Amino acid sequence: MDLSEVTRLEPERVAVVLVDLQNDFCRGQAGNTATAERAQRFAAEAMALGAEVIYTRQVLDWDGLTPRQRHWETPSGLCAAGSTGAEFFVEPLLGATVVTKYRLIYGRVSSGGST
Repeated sequence: MDLSEVTRLEPERVAVVLVDLQNDFCRGQAGNTATAERAQRFAAEAMALGAEVIYTRQVLDWDGLTPRQRHWETPSGLCAAGSTGAEFFVEPLLGATVVTKYRLIYGRVSSGGST
């Protein structure tokens, strides 16, 4: 598919999904700051055209883990609940949907709804 085909998409039938643009994955040694900022600009442009924008974030909720799951994690692991690392590196756009994925807790996914 060439670019001319992409520009013919109906924006209201398009969703832009930004996956785990959180501090633990974007700051410091992760080195993804420029990518996250570029994705955020793209999402803003797509939303202005009528596309839906969805952000996902993963969270490690130590209290929700079973003893077996705790064997593989630490309370201060990547994207630990309440940590700076778990916070979004870019602020979700107003009107976007935010979906929280709890790491290693199967069956527990929370849709935070629109911002």
